[in-house]
Amino acid sequence: MNIKIQTTICAIALVLSIGGEASVQQMIVISKEGQVYITLPSGKETPRGMMNLKNQFQIDGNCGIAYSSLDASGEKMGIQYFCRLSNDDCSKTQMGFYRIIIYDMNSKREMLIFDHGYMFKFSPDGKRVVIDVDWPFWRDDGCIPPQGIDEIAGTWVIDIQSGKKEKIDTLGVGVQYLNWSEHDGNIYFYNNSQIFKYDPVRRKGEIVDLPGFIFSPDGKYIIGKGDPVLIYRASDNQPVKEWNDNIRNTYGRFYFESWALNGGAVLLGTYKPNSQHNIVFDLKEGRVIQEFDGFVKGGDAAGTRFLVSPIEINKGRVSIKKDSYDIIEVHSSD
Repeated sequence: MNIKIQTTICAIALVLSIGGEASVQQMIVISKEGQVYITLPSGKETPRGMMNLKNQFQIDGNCGIAYSSLDASGEKMGIQYFCRLSNDDCSKTQMGFYRIIIYDMNSKREMLIFDHGYMFKFSPDGKRVVIDVDWPFWRDDGCIPPQGIDEIAGTWVIDIQSGKKEKIDTLGVGVQYLNWSEHDGNIYFYNNSQIFKYDPVRRKGEIVDLPGFIFSPDGKYIIGKGDPVLIYRASDNQPVKEWNDNIRNTYGRFYFESWALNGGAVLLGTYKPNSQHNIVFDLKEGRVIQEFDGFVKGGDAAGTRFLVSPIEINKGRVSIKKDSYDIIEVHSSD
């Protein structure tokens, strides 16, 4: 087993388990040069060799970083901000709004600003971005919607350089998750077991019958949308029974975390009791080639390095080990 771990001590924000909501979110991405960008609570010292998103990309005192992502080239960073307008009763006054900004990583300058954008994904070539407008507080808590959101409501494909945007008609399928897939260049939207596929070249879309919407970069495999999560062949949309059975018999149920090794492997989290166990499954060899424990926080675009918060077990309960993280390098078995 080839694992290289570099341990660094730092102060990190509290993050709940994978799939949960964080009260103070910590977002991590790794640039192509190996620089680690991390959101840290205000007042904390930035660890050596790391770039604090709050210091590098804070826009004003009322807007906090909620999510960040690099494009595949590492030349652009997208950041979702939440801009708070009031702490009063949101049913009587506007709480705030979301804003997405795309930055040039070389100059750190803004390339695109999009108010009310909630979810976003870069195109495989990094030249465009798909942005969905949403206001979850309005929908779930009865809050007054932000001013101007009705005029921009919907889902948009935007050219980052020119700012030209095109609205997508998802044929009534809501946007719970979205994915701009590398293998065919199509955008996939998922909501309540429905999948809508949109071709941004033909500017046409359709509801499709697929087992999932997360494709491997080469398009050969799909991560299923159901529970339990399974790995499917894209050629016939059938589960790869031997793989799924072998993983489940050894590690139990699993879930998707990231593609690894430029798409030649998949990083899966498992529900192993009293653990936060992760496995790297090689899609060419059909076997697990690496294992490690910890909460995966982010990684580079190639899926060769991941930042992981180590765990500790206290009275049978798993929690994040405070003030540290590991950089885990993933290697093929060659």
